[in-house]
Order: sequence, then C-alpha cells, then structure tokens
Amino acid sequence: MDFYLFLNILEREFLLLAGVSFPGFLGLLFGSALFSLFLLLLRYKKKTPLETNTDNFDDVGDPDEARINLSRSLFEMGQTAKAQELLQEVLSEENLSEENQMVIQSLLKKFSHA
Repeated sequence: MDFYLFLNILEREFLLLAGVSFPGFLGLLFGSALFSLFLLLLRYKKKTPLETNTDNFDDVGDPDEARINLSRSLFEMGQTAKAQELLQEVLSEENLSEENQMVIQSLLKKFSHA
C-alpha cells in the first residue's frame, strides 16, 4: 500500500471520527496525539480500583436478606458449614424480622439434613 494512500485513508477516518479535518502531516500528528490521549484515558479508567468490601451489605437492600441469599449460595456450592455459620450470625441480630427468622430456621433444618 502506498504511503500517501494510507495517509489519505487515515485523514478520512479521522474526519469521520472527530468531525475535524487536518490534512497532511499535521493531521497525522494531531490524530496520533488524540488517539494516544484516548488510550491513556481508557487505561486510567481501567486501573481505578473497585471497592471490594464484602462486609457491607447495605448497598444490596436489606442486609439480612442479602446474607440469607448468600448462605443459600454457599450451601449450593457445598460450603454447608459456612452457610450455617452465616445464618447463625444473622439469627443472633436483635432487629431481625419474624419472616426472616422463619426463613433462617427452615434453611438451618434443610442444611442439617443435607
């Protein structure tokens, strides 16, 4: 492929992408700089650390229900002891609703028979 043809294709693609045309070598430099800046911003976003605090169940609605659902998942993965431990922890809370208490009791029975 001829260099000038390649440069022409790059100019046209940059015009379609950015809506601005800088012909020739200036366009190539400006487009390369803009593309590099774009890649740098993408990499910066990608490296932003995520919050990995697993003890905070407040973001998922009712924290008791979230832990009950987590215990179900643990049980399905074969981690019955951890599931029972988590349910006992939830059961020991003061402001636990009667509905959640009944659900926990039935799950504990189910887990003990498995």
